[in-house]
Amino acid sequence: FRTARLGAGWRIADGLRVRTSAGTAFKAPNFFENFAGGFTVGNPDLRPEESRSADLGIDATLATGVRLSITGFAQRFKNMIQYNGAVPFGSPNYENIVAANAGGVEAEVTLPRVGGVEAQLGHTWTSTRVAQSGFDTTASATFVRGGKLLRRPANVTTLQLRRALGTQGNVSAVIVRTGEREDRDFASFPAGVVVLGGFTTVDLAADLRLPGRLGETGRLVLRADNVTDVQFTQIQGFRSPGRILYAGLRLER
Repeated sequence: FRTARLGAGWRIADGLRVRTSAGTAFKAPNFFENFAGGFTVGNPDLRPEESRSADLGIDATLATGVRLSITGFAQRFKNMIQYNGAVPFGSPNYENIVAANAGGVEAEVTLPRVGGVEAQLGHTWTSTRVAQSGFDTTASATFVRGGKLLRRPANVTTLQLRRALGTQGNVSAVIVRTGEREDRDFASFPAGVVVLGGFTTVDLAADLRLPGRLGETGRLVLRADNVTDVQFTQIQGFRSPGRILYAGLRLER
């Protein structure tokens, strides 16, 4: 399967740049969709899901040192794989019948360093819609015509902070606010639409030089994901991990 991507950028003036890109992508059917057996029957004739995307953005650096970036993007999906529970028993349950659209705007602001701290604030707004699905409404459909793509938040806001510690290393923090998403509760019948609540996570990281002779070539790498141990749901019926701690040693020569 062939894919392609083309990008270009133009420097309009000092501190002002316009960029654009367009491309194609694909996703192959998974093993279960191809070869499942029993009450659910796979379809070995499924084609890859295909997508086309394009974006247009502008980057500007102000006299104050503030850097601004805004990007508009659009995506088109076709041949997406739909589960069809209404077919006769023994017939394949998966078909390439779904088309969907997605688009939105992403904005970023990078602030000048203050007290040694670099800060970047970003926000992404996304809108999705199923254009074709084979179903207007059904208890067993993942994609319903006129509905939203599941588990795609309309709003995501990110704040990144980083501080260099000279020759000793650096520390960083990432705060992400994920907005509400639609999902379906497939553990019940009919599988009605549910709204997954928004949540905020905080991730911390450090890359530190070790003391003594080992410090000449060794670094201590620390990371804490979801440090506040927020309980949230990414997929209906499945809990996401709580706080996760990592520690590592990196040696260079």
